[in-house]
Amino acid sequence: MPYQFPGIEVVHADVLECLDEIAGLGFDVVITDPPYSDHVHENMTSNGVVGGSGMGVHERDPEFEAITPELRDAIALLGSAANRWAVVFSDIEGGHEWRLAGESMGLEYIRTVPWIRWSQPQLSGDRPSSGSEQVIHFHKQYNGPRGGKRPIGKHWNGPGSLTHYYRRPMRGQDKHPTEKPIDLMLDLVSWYSDPGELVLDPCGGAGTTALACRLLGRRCVLLERKKKWAAGANGRAHGPLSARDVDRAQEWIATTLDEAGSVPEPRAADGSDVKTYERAQRRIADAMTVAEALGAK
Repeated sequence: MPYQFPGIEVVHADVLECLDEIAGLGFDVVITDPPYSDHVHENMTSNGVVGGSGMGVHERDPEFEAITPELRDAIALLGSAANRWAVVFSDIEGGHEWRLAGESMGLEYIRTVPWIRWSQPQLSGDRPSSGSEQVIHFHKQYNGPRGGKRPIGKHWNGPGSLTHYYRRPMRGQDKHPTEKPIDLMLDLVSWYSDPGELVLDPCGGAGTTALACRLLGRRCVLLERKKKWAAGANGRAHGPLSARDVDRAQEWIATTLDEAGSVPEPRAADGSDVKTYERAQRRIADAMTVAEALGAK
């Protein structure tokens, strides 16, 4: 009988070394921010004051290796083991490799949506800067024994007007080198999973996915290969919230209630707006869940 993780579980482990065991957990959704390509890792910089060296642009060490084909395929395999969605962050140039990996594992590719974030000016001055990252969406599909494929009915909780993710990125030295903001991860966990479902993050980093699951009443298994970051993610997932996380979560509550609360009750004679309203009500319920969690922090 495979072991189970009640609530929020942070595991110090390399997903490549326990792939079969993790794939058999029976999780519902994969949401993860894996390493990016060699090009991104080699050119990471920060703009601001770093280590007392003054203002300006500084090289930044991501503290982990770039994505490998083996890790990409492993994450795609885990996505195919999920009951519903697999949502993966990627640099722009690596998006096509993720699509190929996902489809090779039997996933249905749905869409790539940009996360529009602030970007410092292009240092060389001879080309546009990169102001976004990609969020790639896959869904489980039926794969027949003779090679036939059939889409499976989809369900999510997000706004139908979504064209891009817009939460501002993290700033400051007190964070994981590639940490995603809690309000962005609250969006993803809220929109692509339902209360009580099990979310898997095989590249856990600072534990933001686990924290979002904790606040939203989802279960979560998070793996992190680096011992230092696994310990930090565990403390963050189970301990008191930082002032920064509280502020960003409160901001998420306010913007969610404002957006979802403006969705009118169904009026269309053919019922075409019922699902839009129902999704908005689920977002409102999630916002209230987070507000309750913050009150009990």
